[in-house]
Amino acid sequence: MIELPDRAARERLAPLLGASRDILLTACLQGYAGRAAISQSGRSAALLTGDFAFLAGDPDIAALRWLSENKPGLLIISGASGWLSLAQSMGRAWEKSIRYAFDTPESWDIARLTALTQALPAGFTLHPMDGALYARCRQVQQLSDLCGCDGDEAAFFAHGLGVVALHGQGLAGGASAYAWDDAGIEVEIDTLPPFRRQGVAAACGAALILRCLAAHRRVHWDAANPISARLAERLGFLPRGEYAVIEWR
Repeated sequence: MIELPDRAARERLAPLLGASRDILLTACLQGYAGRAAISQSGRSAALLTGDFAFLAGDPDIAALRWLSENKPGLLIISGASGWLSLAQSMGRAWEKSIRYAFDTPESWDIARLTALTQALPAGFTLHPMDGALYARCRQVQQLSDLCGCDGDEAAFFAHGLGVVALHGQGLAGGASAYAWDDAGIEVEIDTLPPFRRQGVAAACGAALILRCLAAHRRVHWDAANPISARLAERLGFLPRGEYAVIEWR
């Protein structure tokens, strides 16, 4: 595999990737995050953004080996069935799971989003992500993904944005940019266990969408489970359907 170090080099991948609007993919393609490589033949590609990998073109064992070498931990692999079958044969521990794709609506229900931000119980407050809150989230494993997939604070505040919920003075959860491209962000929402089922995720997600609209940023979200999918629909995202992935452990 030939690694492509920057945006200019990654333009070679465009014919293999088509017109995807998945920000996890375009963030890598546009050089904002992750790593990318193309096969010697030019007919296979692998892109890695955070925990997510995208495969395109002809299934090629070399692309999967490249991913395995560059991401030893959790790796969520998306691709056509031929790629997924090949990934299952690689020798790494794996499990198959279903994710839920969503489209962004042409227009958002601003009144509904605003109401969700105001529906938190007493004791909770919402705050725009700033440097101090970023540092606090980064120190809590369950909230560290709110700091972006690469953990680059300068890049986060140059291109991303977020909202954090506090309960009193303590962290409760948040919504932020896991990744970003030229036009928008990929949403990450996390809530600490003691504060779940109290509207924190919905309030933070709604506040983040409102911030993105004010900044003229597109919002994209892909759900990992039915609970996350229901939250996406509650916020106004439009279901596109289920798809299968392989999770390498």
